[in-house]
Amino acid sequence: MSKESMVIGAMKPLTRGHEQLILKAIHSNDDHTHLFLSGQDRIFKINGKKIKASTEAFLSTLARNYFPGGFLGKKTTSKPVTLNITLSEKFTTKDAKSRMPRILKLFENLKLATQTSCISTVNLLTLKSGPINIAYDTIEENQKIQYTIHSGKDDEKKYQSMIDNFPNLSAKFYKRGGDTMLVSGTDARSVIFSDSPNLQLLKNMLPETVINHKQIVDLYLQYM
Repeated sequence: MSKESMVIGAMKPLTRGHEQLILKAIHSNDDHTHLFLSGQDRIFKINGKKIKASTEAFLSTLARNYFPGGFLGKKTTSKPVTLNITLSEKFTTKDAKSRMPRILKLFENLKLATQTSCISTVNLLTLKSGPINIAYDTIEENQKIQYTIHSGKDDEKKYQSMIDNFPNLSAKFYKRGGDTMLVSGTDARSVIFSDSPNLQLLKNMLPETVINHKQIVDLYLQYM
C-alpha cells in the first residue's frame, strides 16, 4: 500500500512553526506529500479593528520572499511534493471576482518561483468549501493509499472524526513549543499589522530562508 502525507492550513503568513510541520511531513517515510493551503483572504481583528490578510499578499510573499531564498530546500525527484492552493467557489465567483485576473497572475508567479525547490507540482484548486474537504475527498476516493495528516496537537479534535471514518487515515500531532517552534500565524500577523512593525521580531518568527522582511510587511499592507 502506498503511503502519502498531508499538511492542511491557512498559514498567513507561513511561520517557522508551519515550516517545521511541513518539513516533518516531507522528511517522513511516506511516498508523496500533499500540502493543502487555503489561499483566500483571512479576516481577523487586532484591537477591535477588522484586518484582512489577503490572497494577493499570501501568493506574492511566497513567490518573492520565500522560495527565492531557498524555502523548503532544493529540488528533488525522489519524492513528489504537491502544493495545492485552494479557493472557494464563492470567493472566486462573487467575493473576489474582480480580483481574479490579478490572483491568477500572482499564482503563475508562484509556480515559477517553486521550480528550484522541492515542490514538484503546484495546483490552484477551486472548491465548494475549504481545504479540509478536498483532503477528505482525496482520502475517501483513494482507499488503497495510507494517508497520514501532520498537524499541531491543538488540531487533534478537528481531525478525529476523519480518522474515525477512514481506516486508511492516521495522524501525527506535534506539540507547539515542543516538537515545533512556538510561533503561530496569529503571532506574526500581530507584528505585520502593528502600528510600528518590529522587523527583527518578524524575522525570528518566519523561516530562516525568507528574504526582505520589510517587503513582506509592505505587501500585506498594500493588499489589505
